[in-house]
Amino acid sequence: MMVEDRPSEQGDSGCIGQLRSVYCVRMARVNITLPDDLLERARAAGLNVSRVSASALSEELDRRAKIDALDIYLRELHAELGPVSSEEQTAAREWAERALGDPGGRRPGHASATA
Repeated sequence: MMVEDRPSEQGDSGCIGQLRSVYCVRMARVNITLPDDLLERARAAGLNVSRVSASALSEELDRRAKIDALDIYLRELHAELGPVSSEEQTAAREWAERALGDPGGRRPGHASATA
């Protein structure tokens, strides 16, 4: 499908005044550094390294946005309710250990690593 190109706020697409196809749309090009063996394994697996990199970068940005939103929410709670008491912190830590398992990685209901 051909579409008439229009200038955008993002800059010159390289196709102004011409009909363009998907081949005329440009994306930023960057170089990344990977260990040789990692790149070889990715290619052997048939992975599109650019697509995987873009996906990983998008996921990391989403993760950071969620952390920022959580930090804002926690600051709001702190301002509204005051600081968390040491008793509340202890109770929360104990609940988390029961719910998630000990820091050694065991989960409730799973066999012990030393058993």
